[in-house]
Amino acid sequence: MSTEDRAAKLAVIDFETLSTAQNAQVLSLAITWFYAYRVDSIYTLRKQTKSWNFATAPQYDRHVDASTEDWWQEQSKFAWDAHRTEPLLHPSTVLTQLSEYCQVNDITYLVGNGIGFDNVLLKNLCEEFDKGYPVAYWGDLDLRTMRWLSDHEKLDFPQDLTPHIAADDCIYEALMFQKIFQELKTPHD
Repeated sequence: MSTEDRAAKLAVIDFETLSTAQNAQVLSLAITWFYAYRVDSIYTLRKQTKSWNFATAPQYDRHVDASTEDWWQEQSKFAWDAHRTEPLLHPSTVLTQLSEYCQVNDITYLVGNGIGFDNVLLKNLCEEFDKGYPVAYWGDLDLRTMRWLSDHEKLDFPQDLTPHIAADDCIYEALMFQKIFQELKTPHD
């Protein structure tokens, strides 16, 4: 990895949805920018995070599945209610603002939690709502692959964060990425 790559800004994205399909109906999206070469505090990452809640009416034809709806019933009411906080924005508006965020923050790489979900879902939304993808095609990265390469278990979820709130999940995933990156860069015996 070049010095330029290590100094590049990355961003984690996290979706909360009503399905695990690539054309899932979206509840919320968050993004957190960070540098791979350092480990930030939750406070710092929170300042670097932006989130949006989606209006569901413009997504009437996107996929919803009963098992995901049932799963949401098992999650915290606080997390569920967080997705319904105003303003609820049209997906096109969110995608425009996401692209602006990536441009203003000079994001080179976009990290999803799995090769088949966050980044793929974002590409699907961009295509459906006729928006450009916010980074170059080679800028897609995947946190699960990093965990596999490092043989790293998931970190305990910090008490200051709430699982399944997109912004908090982004912060958690950025911290995990940074810690794994440090492990992978440390010489081993």
